[in-house]
Amino acid sequence: MVERRERSDAGLEQVVDHPGEPLEIPVEQVEALRAAVAATTFDTQVIRYADAEHGFHCDARPGVFNATAAADAHQRTLEFFSSHLHDK
Repeated sequence: MVERRERSDAGLEQVVDHPGEPLEIPVEQVEALRAAVAATTFDTQVIRYADAEHGFHCDARPGVFNATAAADAHQRTLEFFSSHLHDK
């Protein structure tokens, strides 16, 4: 897996993971991530879609595409960008 950390001009940091195989993160690790980012000064959101698989937003992959989770993630992303990148 390749991990790359990026910091935007708005001071937001994102971690981009590129797994070589399907990714399943144990709930305990998701909650540990949630706790870790909550302890920082960055405004973050950690959302867990329990019924969605890795790649759930890709409608070209019908075996994993989850329309409900994809729509929610898309809307949350737009709202996050709108509230954090309004001056950019």
